[in-house]
Amino acid sequence: MVSQFFGLNIAASGLRAANAALNTTANNISNANTDGYSRQQVKQEATDALRVFATYGCAGAGVDTLAIERVRDSFYDVKFRNNETLLGEVSQKNYYNGLIEDYLNDDGTTGFSSLFNKMEAAMESSDDSCRHNRDQVSLHVQLKECYRVFQQRIRQHSGPSVRHKL
Repeated sequence: MVSQFFGLNIAASGLRAANAALNTTANNISNANTDGYSRQQVKQEATDALRVFATYGCAGAGVDTLAIERVRDSFYDVKFRNNETLLGEVSQKNYYNGLIEDYLNDDGTTGFSSLFNKMEAAMESSDDSCRHNRDQVSLHVQLKECYRVFQQRIRQHSGPSVRHKL
Protein backbone atom coordinates (compact mmCIF):
# COMPACT_ATOMS: atom_id res chain seq x y z
CA MET A 1 0.00 0.00 0.00
CA VAL A 2 1.24 3.47 -0.85
CA SER A 3 2.20 5.77 2.02
CA GLN A 4 0.14 8.75 3.15
CA PHE A 5 3.05 11.00 2.12
CA PHE A 6 3.29 9.57 -1.39
CA GLY A 7 1.85 12.72 -2.95
CA LEU A 8 4.32 14.87 -1.01
CA ASN A 9 7.23 12.71 -2.26
CA ILE A 10 6.04 13.21 -5.83
CA ALA A 11 5.84 16.98 -5.25
CA ALA A 12 9.29 17.01 -3.63
CA SER A 13 10.86 15.19 -6.61
CA GLY A 14 9.25 17.76 -8.92
CA LEU A 15 10.62 20.62 -6.81
CA ARG A 16 14.11 19.10 -6.85
CA ALA A 17 13.97 18.71 -10.64
CA ALA A 18 12.70 22.27 -11.07
CA ASN A 19 15.43 23.54 -8.72
CA ALA A 20 18.12 21.80 -10.80
CA ALA A 21 16.66 23.30 -13.97
CA LEU A 22 16.45 26.77 -12.42
CA ASN A 23 20.05 26.60 -11.14
CA THR A 24 21.24 25.47 -14.57
CA THR A 25 19.35 28.32 -16.23
CA ALA A 26 20.90 30.81 -13.81
CA ASN A 27 24.34 29.37 -14.58
CA ASN A 28 23.67 29.72 -18.32
CA ILE A 29 22.59 33.35 -17.93
CA SER A 30 25.54 34.29 -15.73
CA ASN A 31 28.03 32.75 -18.19
CA ALA A 32 26.36 33.96 -21.39
CA ASN A 33 29.22 36.37 -22.19
CA THR A 34 32.05 34.07 -21.10
CA ASP A 35 34.34 33.07 -23.96
CA GLY A 36 34.21 29.36 -24.71
CA TYR A 37 31.17 28.65 -22.53
CA SER A 38 28.50 26.38 -23.96
CA ARG A 39 25.12 26.29 -22.36
CA GLN A 40 23.86 23.41 -20.27
CA GLN A 41 20.51 21.72 -20.00
CA VAL A 42 18.95 19.40 -17.45
CA LYS A 43 17.89 15.97 -18.62
CA GLN A 44 14.84 14.77 -16.72
CA GLU A 45 12.50 11.83 -17.01
CA ALA A 46 9.56 10.42 -15.16
CA THR A 47 10.36 8.00 -12.37
CA ASP A 48 9.18 4.45 -12.94
CA ALA A 49 5.53 4.19 -12.04
CA LEU A 50 4.45 2.12 -9.07
CA ARG A 51 2.08 -0.72 -9.67
CA VAL A 52 -0.87 -0.47 -7.40
CA PHE A 53 -3.55 -3.05 -7.30
CA ALA A 54 -6.52 -0.89 -7.92
CA THR A 55 -8.76 -0.16 -10.85
CA TYR A 56 -6.47 2.45 -12.39
CA GLY A 57 -3.34 0.22 -12.51
CA CYS A 58 -0.23 2.44 -11.87
CA ALA A 59 0.59 5.53 -9.87
CA GLY A 60 3.20 8.04 -10.97
CA ALA A 61 6.21 8.37 -8.72
CA GLY A 62 7.61 11.79 -9.65
CA VAL A 63 10.58 13.05 -11.65
CA ASP A 64 14.25 12.06 -11.77
CA THR A 65 17.00 14.46 -12.80
CA LEU A 66 19.32 12.23 -14.81
CA ALA A 67 22.07 14.62 -15.85
CA ILE A 68 23.13 18.17 -16.56
CA GLU A 69 24.62 18.09 -20.05
CA ARG A 70 26.42 20.62 -22.21
CA VAL A 71 24.60 21.58 -25.38
CA ARG A 72 27.15 21.51 -28.17
CA ASP A 73 26.96 21.86 -31.92
CA SER A 74 28.95 19.10 -33.63
CA PHE A 75 29.60 21.34 -36.67
CA TYR A 76 31.35 23.93 -34.53
CA ASP A 77 33.16 21.25 -32.53
CA VAL A 78 34.66 19.85 -35.73
CA LYS A 79 35.59 23.34 -36.92
CA PHE A 80 37.23 24.12 -33.58
CA ARG A 81 39.23 20.90 -33.53
CA ASN A 82 40.39 21.38 -37.12
CA ASN A 83 41.45 24.97 -36.39
CA GLU A 84 43.32 23.92 -33.25
CA THR A 85 45.11 21.20 -35.22
CA LEU A 86 46.04 23.68 -37.93
CA LEU A 87 47.22 26.17 -35.33
CA GLY A 88 49.45 23.51 -33.76
CA GLU A 89 50.96 22.59 -37.12
CA VAL A 90 51.55 26.21 -38.08
CA SER A 91 53.05 26.98 -34.67
CA GLN A 92 55.54 24.12 -35.04
CA LYS A 93 56.46 25.15 -38.58
CA ASN A 94 56.86 28.74 -37.43
CA TYR A 95 59.13 27.65 -34.59
CA TYR A 96 61.41 25.59 -36.83
CA ASN A 97 61.41 28.22 -39.57
CA GLY A 98 62.53 30.73 -36.94
CA LEU A 99 65.41 28.46 -35.98
CA ILE A 100 66.44 28.15 -39.62
CA GLU A 101 66.17 31.91 -40.12
CA ASP A 102 68.37 32.49 -37.08
CA TYR A 103 70.90 30.04 -38.45
CA LEU A 104 70.87 31.60 -41.92
CA ASN A 105 70.98 35.18 -40.62
CA ASP A 106 74.70 35.85 -40.35
CA ASP A 107 77.16 38.69 -40.86
CA GLY A 108 78.75 37.23 -44.00
CA THR A 109 82.03 36.18 -42.37
CA THR A 110 80.70 33.40 -40.18
CA GLY A 111 77.63 31.21 -40.46
CA PHE A 112 75.88 29.51 -43.30
CA SER A 113 76.62 31.90 -46.16
CA SER A 114 80.38 31.76 -45.55
CA LEU A 115 80.26 27.95 -45.41
CA PHE A 116 78.20 27.88 -48.56
CA ASN A 117 80.70 30.17 -50.32
CA LYS A 118 83.61 28.01 -49.14
CA MET A 119 81.84 24.91 -50.43
CA GLU A 120 81.27 26.59 -53.78
CA ALA A 121 84.95 27.61 -53.99
CA ALA A 122 86.01 24.04 -53.13
CA MET A 123 83.77 22.71 -55.89
CA GLU A 124 85.33 25.06 -58.40
CA SER A 125 88.85 24.11 -57.33
CA SER A 126 88.01 20.39 -57.52
CA ASP A 127 86.59 21.03 -60.98
CA ASP A 128 89.95 22.48 -62.03
CA SER A 129 91.94 19.61 -60.46
CA CYS A 130 89.70 16.93 -62.00
CA ARG A 131 90.45 18.11 -65.49
CA HIS A 132 93.98 16.80 -65.02
CA ASN A 133 93.13 13.46 -63.34
CA ARG A 134 90.61 11.07 -65.01
CA ASP A 135 90.13 8.90 -61.86
CA GLN A 136 88.54 11.74 -59.94
CA VAL A 137 86.12 12.70 -62.71
CA SER A 138 83.29 10.32 -61.68
CA LEU A 139 83.58 11.36 -58.04
CA HIS A 140 83.54 14.97 -59.09
CA VAL A 141 80.40 14.46 -61.24
CA GLN A 142 78.60 12.85 -58.29
CA LEU A 143 79.68 15.59 -55.94
CA LYS A 144 78.63 18.26 -58.40
CA GLU A 145 75.19 16.66 -58.77
CA CYS A 146 74.77 16.55 -54.97
CA TYR A 147 75.73 20.20 -54.78
CA ARG A 148 73.25 21.11 -57.53
CA VAL A 149 70.39 19.26 -55.78
CA PHE A 150 71.34 20.87 -52.46
CA GLN A 151 71.33 24.31 -54.05
CA GLN A 152 67.90 23.72 -55.64
CA ARG A 153 66.40 22.56 -52.34
CA ILE A 154 67.79 25.58 -50.51
CA ARG A 155 66.34 27.90 -53.13
CA GLN A 156 62.95 26.14 -53.05
CA HIS A 157 62.60 26.45 -49.29
CA SER A 158 64.12 29.86 -48.79
CA GLY A 159 62.41 33.22 -48.67
CA PRO A 160 63.22 36.16 -50.96
CA SER A 161 65.90 37.54 -48.60
CA VAL A 162 67.83 34.25 -48.57
CA ARG A 163 67.46 33.80 -52.37
CA HIS A 164 69.00 37.20 -52.85
CA LYS A 165 72.06 36.20 -50.79
CA LEU A 166 72.49 32.95 -52.74
